[in-house]
Amino acid sequence: MAAMPISRMELHLWKWCCETHTYSVAGVVCQTLPSLSEAQPSAFDKETSVAAKASPSDKPVKEFSNTNRYHVPLQFTDAFETEWKCREVGMRGADGFRGLSVDRKGEEYTVTSRWASIPQWEAYSCSPVARRSHLPLGVWQYVPKKGDGFPDDFIPFKDMTQPVNAKY
Repeated sequence: MAAMPISRMELHLWKWCCETHTYSVAGVVCQTLPSLSEAQPSAFDKETSVAAKASPSDKPVKEFSNTNRYHVPLQFTDAFETEWKCREVGMRGADGFRGLSVDRKGEEYTVTSRWASIPQWEAYSCSPVARRSHLPLGVWQYVPKKGDGFPDDFIPFKDMTQPVNAKY
């Protein structure tokens, strides 16, 4: 499969998020992300992170999972998976991050991030790393089911049959 062209904006965002490697395709200089094992520590700004701190009188903090489902046409799967690898690097630097799973069945993906608490997920989701990460054009998302979490910003919806709102 031929490499998808990378816009200057995507290039800037990827450089900001992760260490990059340069290569040339048909005389055009492009950048690609390293594998997670090669990635440098996250650029996540820990000062923007708000850790959930429990006091003796507080109820136990409830863990939170944010699950999103996407329709990714085959020509965009490489860019989609690369963006999620970059996002995972940023998440690893966030307080409360417990893990990420990406499951694929054909053109359908289910992505679940697990967090120690809702406030820690919210702190990450409002951070510069999360706000600057965007999936490639051509990707569609499904409205999250109640209790699954929140949709990705700036991704159009496919088969929208329910309102999009907070889904804790």
